[in-house]
Order: sequence, then C-alpha cells, then structure tokens
Amino acid sequence: MLKIKRKVKNLIHTIKQKVTALAVRTKCQTISAQEVLTNNRGESNSVGSAVGIVISVVLGLFLLNKLLELFGVNIMPAIQTKIGEMFGKV
Repeated sequence: MLKIKRKVKNLIHTIKQKVTALAVRTKCQTISAQEVLTNNRGESNSVGSAVGIVISVVLGLFLLNKLLELFGVNIMPAIQTKIGEMFGKV
C-alpha cells in the first residue's frame, strides 16, 4: 500500500513539474511573439541581409578592380571580351 501511495505521489509531482514547465515555455513564447508584433524599429532581417549582400558584392568588385590595376593581368578574359562587345570596344 505504501509503495502505491509513493508511486502516485511521485506521478502527481512529475505531472505538476511537466505542466509548470509547459506553462513557462508557453508564456515565454507568448512574450516573444508579442515583442515581434510590437517591434516598430522599421527594420526586418531580410532588409539587413539584402544590404549585407549588396555591400559584399560592391566590395568584391572593388577588390577585383584593384587587383587588376595592381597586377595588370586580366583575370576573366571572357567577361572582358563580352563587356567590350556590348560597348563596341572590341
């Protein structure tokens, strides 16, 4: 009889812990969702990513241009001929 009481007591204690943990997780997620919905900074992650990509491309082109000037070697001859054909500088 005592073993059954102990098991039931442990079961009730475990259930209370799990329900409390679930309630805490739910509350945290609710608070997180409220923060996202009330955020009015005017910036989203996609805008920040797009700006980062544009900056990376511009810096890459700048670096490529400076390497071309430094070494005086054409790194991508096919692209140079295509660009020359577009602008009539064949």
